[in-house]
Amino acid sequence: MKNVLICLLLFIHTHLLLAQTDDRVIKHDSLIRELAKAKSDTDRVLIYAQLTEVYTWLHKKAAIDYGQRGFALAKRIHFDRGTILCGHRLGFCLVEWDYYKAIPILMETKQLCEKRNDHLGRLISISFLGYAYSKFDFKKAQYYYMLGRELQARENLPKGPKPIEEILGDFYLEWGVLDSALFYMQKNEQIALKEKRVILNLDLRFGRLYYEKKQPDLAMRYFRRAVAVSRGKPNGQTYEGIARIFRDRNQLDSARFYAKKSLAIQLEREETIYIIKTASLLFDLYKASNPAEALHYHLLLSAAKDSLNNQQRVRAVEKAAYEDREREAATQRRLEAAALAYQNQLRLYALLGALAVVLLVTFFLYRNNRQSRQLEAQNIRQLESEFEQKLADTEMTTLRAQMNPHFIFNCLNSIKLYTLQNKADKASDYLTKFARLIRLVLENSRSERVTLQNELEALQLYIELEAMRFKQKVQFDIRVSPEIDQQYVQIPPLLLQPYVENAIWHGLMHKPEGGSVQVDVRQSTDRLLHIEITDDGIGRERARTLKSKSAGMHKSFGMQVTADRIRMINQLYNIQTQAQVFDLVAPDGEPLGTKVVLDIPI
Repeated sequence: MKNVLICLLLFIHTHLLLAQTDDRVIKHDSLIRELAKAKSDTDRVLIYAQLTEVYTWLHKKAAIDYGQRGFALAKRIHFDRGTILCGHRLGFCLVEWDYYKAIPILMETKQLCEKRNDHLGRLISISFLGYAYSKFDFKKAQYYYMLGRELQARENLPKGPKPIEEILGDFYLEWGVLDSALFYMQKNEQIALKEKRVILNLDLRFGRLYYEKKQPDLAMRYFRRAVAVSRGKPNGQTYEGIARIFRDRNQLDSARFYAKKSLAIQLEREETIYIIKTASLLFDLYKASNPAEALHYHLLLSAAKDSLNNQQRVRAVEKAAYEDREREAATQRRLEAAALAYQNQLRLYALLGALAVVLLVTFFLYRNNRQSRQLEAQNIRQLESEFEQKLADTEMTTLRAQMNPHFIFNCLNSIKLYTLQNKADKASDYLTKFARLIRLVLENSRSERVTLQNELEALQLYIELEAMRFKQKVQFDIRVSPEIDQQYVQIPPLLLQPYVENAIWHGLMHKPEGGSVQVDVRQSTDRLLHIEITDDGIGRERARTLKSKSAGMHKSFGMQVTADRIRMINQLYNIQTQAQVFDLVAPDGEPLGTKVVLDIPI
């Protein structure tokens, strides 16, 4: 996998992170002068990042040195933006130089990008981690490459000059997963054609792929295309691939020719791994026909292997150090997890203590509130008791108002008169009705509500007594709608009699010929009883003119008590009992009597 791994992503992120700084001259001496003039550590970090970028392809060791300085300084001053920038550039350089050291740095920049919600920076860290792990761990490398691909698609991040399809193709080719490599390489080629983008060394990759898949003719076609498009500067692996195909075809002279061209390029570029492969190929090609030449390549092969072994020993030491760091990091994570668990336990205890305090305070508040409610309920009950007492007093006053001394005195006088006149039957009848009325009034006054039948019976007895006393000058008619169940419907007791008494005393007693009282009872709705009490007396206006002392006093007492009683019943039972009085007048203005309308909820 090549060094140009997703460079454009790094460059795009660089410009985003350096958006607030001036454009820098990339030459070394110019940046060194700027570093000497820098007035703040933040500026120094950004210059170190640019120096790392300048030397990435020119002097790897110098690039790593600048990157380490910038990374350490950025962390010390808590400059997150600079830490990410230097960490990415340092990590990229270390992947080629010492990838075991690159991984912790890239992990740190990845976590910092996640903390800052920097999706592009996170993608760069993930891609470089995949590149680092591709050197020695297939599964981890594949995990990070797929994670980067998912992140790029989800967040719609920009693509670099080397798209993820190309990276995955190279990755699978290096690890010998040929079918997956072919899939991503063909997909990358289709995307490049659509975007009119040139893919470097694409033909070389296809040539290597098809050679590994045992398709030499197709591999040769791609290798020759790679030579044709290289413009005289082909990759050494291209000639090595052609040489191997000629060797397999037993065309040894052509194989030796292309193998030597490949080795010359590889020696010039110091590509140790490929030098070993090509020198081994030339040794095999010459060992049968030219032992001296074969020895020359054998010595070259041994020297390259020694160099590679030294590199591998260094890698082994680096790997051991990396594993030690990983174990230390794992131990540190376990210690941190234990400390976190202890802190969480302390928080839990603190939370439980706070909860206990809250519950205790809540209990006292609830108890105080309950006591307040109980006190309030006691006050309400006391008010209700007082109200009921007042209502009872009003009821007794109403009873006295209905059975006032004038009425009782008049009834007794009537009984006496019937006795003196030797009208024993009438006296007996009158006395019987009077006794029944007194009994009904006393019984009904003990109940909050009585049946309509009891109320009308008491009313009828009262009217009959008054009619007998006035020598039948009072006519009456009580009519009840047939759909009303008089034994089921209940109303407040002793409510109608005061209005009938008022009609007789005010309306009829001043007419020589007497008059009539009519009581109509009907049910206007399921919950409302409608009662009309109509008389054909002299009317209220003329009654006020006559100023009957007895009638006036009786009216003011009995009617006022009844009005107060209706108001208190409404308040106590939360109902709307209504009483209205209307004057009946002829078209010529003559009074025709009075009508009382009662609407009583049932």
